[in-house]
Amino acid sequence: IGASVDAIRRAIYLAPDSPSAHFVLGSLLFRQGNRDKARTSMETVVSLVEPVPPETTVPGADGLTAGRLHETAIAYLESW
Repeated sequence: IGASVDAIRRAIYLAPDSPSAHFVLGSLLFRQGNRDKARTSMETVVSLVEPVPPETTVPGADGLTAGRLHETAIAYLESW
């Protein structure tokens, strides 16, 4: 998982406004047990997708809509 976290951090450096990249990072950090940083990543997802119309497809999210990504990030946050 460590190499994956490093790779996604590099992707975020190149595309800091990518909610899908922040979601992947948050998911990986959660699996590592790093809840504080995972929470920050999921909060970033929420802030990036909130202003987007819910039916809009999120680039790089394999067809996932902004609304669904928002719901999923909120579910992660509420589970902690």
